[in-house]
Amino acid sequence: MISRSVSSRVLTNFNSYASRRDLNPAKLLAECGLRRADAQYQSPPVSFADVEMLFERAAAVLKDDAFGLQFALDPSDEYRCVEAEFAGNSATLGEALRNLARYFLLGTNAFDGDLTVSSRNAVFAFEFASDSHPKPQIEGYIVGRLLVWIRKILRDDTYVPRRIEFQQSRPRQFAHYRTDLSTKILFNAPATAVVFDRTSMDTPIPRADPVLFKKLAAIVEAKLRVHITSQRLIRDAQSKIIEILPRGRITTSEIAAALRVSPRTFQRSLAVEGVKFRELLDDIRKAKAEHLLAETQLPLTEIAFQLGFSELSAFSRAAKAWFGYSPQHMRDRLKQHTGTEH
Repeated sequence: MISRSVSSRVLTNFNSYASRRDLNPAKLLAECGLRRADAQYQSPPVSFADVEMLFERAAAVLKDDAFGLQFALDPSDEYRCVEAEFAGNSATLGEALRNLARYFLLGTNAFDGDLTVSSRNAVFAFEFASDSHPKPQIEGYIVGRLLVWIRKILRDDTYVPRRIEFQQSRPRQFAHYRTDLSTKILFNAPATAVVFDRTSMDTPIPRADPVLFKKLAAIVEAKLRVHITSQRLIRDAQSKIIEILPRGRITTSEIAAALRVSPRTFQRSLAVEGVKFRELLDDIRKAKAEHLLAETQLPLTEIAFQLGFSELSAFSRAAKAWFGYSPQHMRDRLKQHTGTEH
């Protein structure tokens, strides 16, 4: 599985916004495994989980349930990207939302967007790439950014959709949501979504530039091809890593050679997806360890070997870092959990 990442653009202006809210941005970033440089406009992608943690910590310090939403709606937060610029030059709001959804991959692999239209409603839903619900602050931020973008392209700062649906429970400070969103809000919904009146999909985009739209279309299509190629290469790398794990130490050069690409091309693909090779290798080892502990009776020494560890002690240290338990304790827990499901 490719690690979930998101464009560092989500952190643009975090330093200034957090400072204005009397927070210590450098301290918060460091506590969440992020650097101050990660909050620069053209920094590489960052971990989606780290950004979730950052927003949740900021909200906890401020005791503000709506931190993520308010950060998204902050007028000084300039979130610019070519895919949003391209979609914003579509002819109508419906076309703009479809185009935005098509190129979501360029900004994140942590969630996707999809527009469905019925006879009465049009629903732009966010689908998250994990079994768990999004954390409240990142959910508020994502919805807020979409609303800001719609208002910007429509040149209407007062525009509100028919309804907004959150997966999170109703927050204690619900008044912030009601004031900031100015529309009907549903909590504990099955999906994160913005619901529009069907007829609003035909709303023309003021100042849409068809010439610029065509130029940007070529750019985003080229970027999309790069992402798709990078993801395919990383999936192939994962398969190759699983195959040769028992050999022990694995290098980027070795994997690149097995995939018949240059080490530079392989590293570039990793960078495009915001993935570090050591993290990719660690994620694969963790997933395989969990499978072997739960589904087999192999001795722990054999599992350690299959994961590429030369000694059982190295596997034990890794298991405690991954799961918080020793390999045997983790095996017992997994067996117990499996037993309760039957």
